[in-house]
Amino acid sequence: MNAYPAELVVQLHACALVSGLVPEGIRERNAAIDTLPHPTAAHPALCEQVRCAMLRKARIWSLPGVATFRAVLVDYSYTYPPAKMRPPMRTANPIAKEALSSLPPRSPLSPLYVGGALFPDGIIAPSWIRKHTEYIPAVHIYFFCMPPAVDPALETDLALVQAMQDARAAAAPRGIRLVIVLLCEPSTLAQRELEPRLAHVRRAAGLEQRGALFVLSTATTDVPAFWASLERAVWDGAGEYYKERVRHVRRNRARYPPSPTVLQPLLAAAGVAGMLRPGPTATLTLNGWNIRTAFKLGAFSEMLGDVRETIVHYTEAYRVLMHHYLGNTHVLQPRTKRWAEAKVLADTLSLKLSKLHLYAANATAARAQFHYHTRHMSALGHAWRIGADSVEFWTWLAKQYQMLGELMVHAYAAHERTAHVYSALDPPGTLFYQAALCSMLPTQHARTHDLDPAPTQHLERAYDAFQQHKQTRLAHLAATRLAFLYLAAGQDAPAEKLIGRALRWYRREGWEVLRFVLLMSAAACARNDPRASTQYCIELLRPVPHALAAERDAWLAKLVHLLAPVHGATSGMIHMDPDAVHGLFDIHAVFAKQHAEVCTEVPFQVWIHGTYTEAMHLCSMEMYAHDADEPLFAVRIERGAKDAVDLGTVTVDAPCQAPVPAAFPGHLLLSGALTGTLPRTVAFARLVITAETSVGLVALPFHVPRPRAVWRLPNATVPISGSHTVHLREAHAIQVHAPLTMQCGERRAVRIDQSEAIQNTLLLLSPEAVEAGAQLGPSEDPARVELARGGEALLHAPQKPGTLQVRAYGLVPGEAAPVAQQDHAVHVAPAFSVRVHVHWLPLEAYGRLTTEVRYLGADPIHLDAVSVQAAGVYAHAVQGFTPAEWRTDDTSVWVTPLEANSAHASHNATLLLQWHGAYPGETRLALTPLAPPTAPDIAIAINNPAEAIVGAPAAVCIRVANRSDARVLDVLMECASTEAFLFAGARRKTLQVLLPGETRTVQWKLVPQHAGLLSLPALRAWEVQRGEKLLPLATPYPGTMCSTK
Repeated sequence: MNAYPAELVVQLHACALVSGLVPEGIRERNAAIDTLPHPTAAHPALCEQVRCAMLRKARIWSLPGVATFRAVLVDYSYTYPPAKMRPPMRTANPIAKEALSSLPPRSPLSPLYVGGALFPDGIIAPSWIRKHTEYIPAVHIYFFCMPPAVDPALETDLALVQAMQDARAAAAPRGIRLVIVLLCEPSTLAQRELEPRLAHVRRAAGLEQRGALFVLSTATTDVPAFWASLERAVWDGAGEYYKERVRHVRRNRARYPPSPTVLQPLLAAAGVAGMLRPGPTATLTLNGWNIRTAFKLGAFSEMLGDVRETIVHYTEAYRVLMHHYLGNTHVLQPRTKRWAEAKVLADTLSLKLSKLHLYAANATAARAQFHYHTRHMSALGHAWRIGADSVEFWTWLAKQYQMLGELMVHAYAAHERTAHVYSALDPPGTLFYQAALCSMLPTQHARTHDLDPAPTQHLERAYDAFQQHKQTRLAHLAATRLAFLYLAAGQDAPAEKLIGRALRWYRREGWEVLRFVLLMSAAACARNDPRASTQYCIELLRPVPHALAAERDAWLAKLVHLLAPVHGATSGMIHMDPDAVHGLFDIHAVFAKQHAEVCTEVPFQVWIHGTYTEAMHLCSMEMYAHDADEPLFAVRIERGAKDAVDLGTVTVDAPCQAPVPAAFPGHLLLSGALTGTLPRTVAFARLVITAETSVGLVALPFHVPRPRAVWRLPNATVPISGSHTVHLREAHAIQVHAPLTMQCGERRAVRIDQSEAIQNTLLLLSPEAVEAGAQLGPSEDPARVELARGGEALLHAPQKPGTLQVRAYGLVPGEAAPVAQQDHAVHVAPAFSVRVHVHWLPLEAYGRLTTEVRYLGADPIHLDAVSVQAAGVYAHAVQGFTPAEWRTDDTSVWVTPLEANSAHASHNATLLLQWHGAYPGETRLALTPLAPPTAPDIAIAINNPAEAIVGAPAAVCIRVANRSDARVLDVLMECASTEAFLFAGARRKTLQVLLPGETRTVQWKLVPQHAGLLSLPALRAWEVQRGEKLLPLATPYPGTMCSTK
């Protein structure tokens, strides 16, 4: 931000002058103050604490609207600058002196002040901001020592009042608010007469406002509360002061531009005094005065903390400056002082507007303001002959991106949790990177090879910003650009450091093209370092994209001599980065199986294949297991050895054996068997290949990858179910002790025998067994139970015959998988057989159940209880002989009285047998449905005569009753035809709408055809609603009739 005056860039706050905190030096020329003790001498610690709290450095980013101010420390003798003054008499000409003395006094910062910095056509100067933020305060704060109340005449109080009156007399004519702070001891603050003294001092000094007088004790706990109250008082006083300044500027707006009667005497006096430049004199135009007025209003609004009003005034000043002033060459000639001042004012106004939009959380408007300013200034630059082909244009554009980037840095730092509101703008790193690109464009075709500090600084800022915002890719892009700048300037050391840092990241991310471009640049940086050049040469041996193969080969031709071994090279071992050599060798390692017991051998294979290693002189290979410092095995590369080597038995717990000789003609197959005496997990982690070079030995570490497991045969590769990891575990065994046969409903104990290492056992039932009704206990989950050593589980057989599958797992603490397993099958046989007979009394709710039960088990049991369970039917106690002990084929018959107690009896009945053998058991035998016959809603009774005469009709009466309480029924009756009778009428009759409780009588007349005992015709009846379901007849039917002649 030092590219522009700080006054035009920083956030403006209310100004407050502070007297009394400057260390005592020369005594002030004030008798009243001389008699008072100086605060810094009486209370140095308190004054230092308050001074540190007040002094704040002006910042570019500071949220407005907060009760804060900018404090400037002055002594008691400070005098305010004059508001107006006459022009300086810097000439010996008496005529000029007379002309200048005749001019009215004006502000030295006005364009109408002859001899001033802005005379006659200047708009605004940074000194105007400095005047209102350093010299002319809104509030003046005085610190005095509170005199102790020991003087009866109160002379010190009178001196204090006189000092306050003098301060008020100096500040009141300028409208400056006055705040008095009295420092005292805590004992003075506790005195009862303090309040009357303070009231007297306030009235005598003319301080009408209560907020204009504060009392602060030396107790450190009082400082925070005092500071908060002081900030609020200063903020309120400054608000009134700057509002008055805004009204003053608005009142004077109509006076500008001044009339010719005002300008002519000024120009004439300046001409006589020789204060005008040669040539035609231009004065400030109407647009210039409008810009000046709008800028003043915006500055005072900014000091008030009114963001919206500040945006309005600054936007007006910026609009007039850009559209009506800066581009008008008749008013403002390019390449002049006023032109440069206007450009600076335009840039800083644009920056302030972007910042104010960010204060209002309107990042879109801030971005639009920035882009508009750069476009419009670029268009004006072409008119000024400052185009894209000039260094000045790119320097200016870089400065714009730099300023916005620094603004965004402060914004993100102040609002870390709500930084997402600035997403419409580029982050700081991107802005600094664009500033660097703009700075590099003018120097791309320059012949000099000196390092340009501007793009270097921008790229460093961009790298730091990218790293802070976790934008790693962009951070390394900026670092790479910076490295190329160092490389072009001939500074190899910092360039190699930056490229090496970026290379480590590009290796992990897999950016092959960028990686090799940087690798060749790093090799160019390390041309004077043989050790670094050797490492880059080895990394260049990796396969490269086809487009870079020719360039890579050219670099290898220059560096391949470094790979030749030199006798007597004693340099230390060079350890390469695993990511740098990744892909130089293809490594496949596999075990024949994933799990094995200790002290058993597990075959393994390791296949090593080099892709571009003819130029390397390999010495040895060492394979390391995971988290191991010593190698599992080692191979010594020798000429004349075999390229397929059997390593024999490799013991994990034993020291590494002597290296085995092997040849490496581009590939090598290592076979062996792994064993160990302790349980552990073994995995091939890394392979270290040692090569001999001109600078000594180089260690090439490779992470062992884990592709699909294959086993290599002499002529083929076979996929296997092996793994790249083998788990060695102890020899564990478990034995399940459970019966082979159980009866339905029986409970039996299950016991587990296990080896010493197994602490717990997990018993599981198959899903089919759980679905059939089998259970394990004691456990909340019927399908599983976990047993500690020596524990037992109860297996409850289901009520259905079948086969149960029980599986036991042995668990060892620290092992993720079970170490042992055994399956056990249990045959479930029926315990009893039953034969059932159910009899219900006709049209009654009573019946009986007869059950014949036979015991089928092999072991004797004792029967404890027998009962019948059925819903809707009350089963009485079982009657019959019940033997206490039952053996195979024992049989017993029981009768159970039944009573229907529900309209809907259950169709599922169960005979429950509770018995016990070694453990209690329970058998449930399914019975036939116990539902009693349901009585129909229709009752039909038939009454026929016992005798009849052949040929004469005989009346048969049928009575039909609806016994339902709510149903309305339709009944259909039909008599079958017979040769013994003729019907005197229809054989089918229908009774419709038979109401609940209603009884109707139907009469049929039958004519006998011959004499003798005749059987009446068959009668059928059914409900129309229920179809062909016949209704029972209450009277036995068919009846008989005796016919005579």
